[in-house]
Amino acid sequence: MRHRRGGVSVMVETTLYIVLLVGVAASAVVAWWLSFSAKRPELRSWRRWLLLVGLIVNTASLALFLSVAFQAVLVSRGAGASDALLRSYRSFFPLQLSLAAVVLGAFGKGVPRILLILSGLALAFLWLNFAASSL
Repeated sequence: MRHRRGGVSVMVETTLYIVLLVGVAASAVVAWWLSFSAKRPELRSWRRWLLLVGLIVNTASLALFLSVAFQAVLVSRGAGASDALLRSYRSFFPLQLSLAAVVLGAFGKGVPRILLILSGLALAFLWLNFAASSL
């Protein structure tokens, strides 16, 4: 039997959450690939560096989110893992990383710019949702 919370099936909510997370990961991979492809429009060196920093920050935020979410699953299933990592996301540092990726993505050009901005916004939403669910 499926549990209902607020009229929305938990299974549907979980599926949408996973689809959003896979979309963020896929957009990060495509943004990296397009940023270094030979067909990419030339950027000034300072803009290229800011875009690269944005990609690095976005990837770091995604990796941190995956590690915290995976540890939360382990802890919820009774695994004896340290909860220090779970407490660390409440400092809003990962949210700041995601929002920095949005700002730095504005210095890119074309599709990588759009993907980095959307990916950063989606990660910010995921971080806020994750923090709100733990209250």
